[in-house]
Amino acid sequence: MSGGTVTPAGARMWLGFAALLGALALVGAAIVPAAPAAAAGRLSLDVTRLSAKDRVVSASGCSKVRVHMVKRKSAAAEVWAVDARVRKGKRTVASAFYNYEGAQGTVVVRVCAKRTGLGRYELGPARVVMADWDSLGRTRTDRTKGAFYLRAKARTQLSPARHGRSTRLSVRAQRFDPKSARYTAYSPRARVQAKTGGGWKTVRTTRLRGGRATVTVQPAHTYRVTFGRTSWATGATSRAVRG
Repeated sequence: MSGGTVTPAGARMWLGFAALLGALALVGAAIVPAAPAAAAGRLSLDVTRLSAKDRVVSASGCSKVRVHMVKRKSAAAEVWAVDARVRKGKRTVASAFYNYEGAQGTVVVRVCAKRTGLGRYELGPARVVMADWDSLGRTRTDRTKGAFYLRAKARTQLSPARHGRSTRLSVRAQRFDPKSARYTAYSPRARVQAKTGGGWKTVRTTRLRGGRATVTVQPAHTYRVTFGRTSWATGATSRAVRG
């Protein structure tokens, strides 16, 4: 963790403009001499958790992500602010800003998959500033991390056709593409399952090509197709069909 100090007036000014200066503060060092150890030692604020729920992208536009922050602070830290990065890889794409006068636990940030992509997004590190009303303040970088995923909505369907003593199942899968704002062919590894007395049993596994596959199965059974989620797309299960 890195840190430094600010004067009381400087701390309040920093708080007032923290949203604007957050990007600079995240990488900048302290700009004034250190406070006396006794004054600085009374001030503490630690971010103990940063979290957000995964979001599914199924339409054009940006996703609103609720970022939750849990903190632990000393009673002396009456004036405080936390500016947490939202990152995709090494790139900062948004900032979640909390302070003693405004949002203290949850803020909403906008993340646009069309511009920054699908997959894993990381929360943190965060720049923290704290002060009381009478003494010098402190700034520090908190390294607490969190993460969430933006996944494209996927869908699949299964169409049966009888061929003599067997049934041919046509499998199709698509997923939403944020850049074109439409559903496009998706080619995961899928499982064809037959309904049994105890549930569903996988009878074939197939890799789709160009979003399609054909599987031959025994007739007189009920079938469905399913595939799991990845870091950037949801899973999906078709409706059941009679073979």
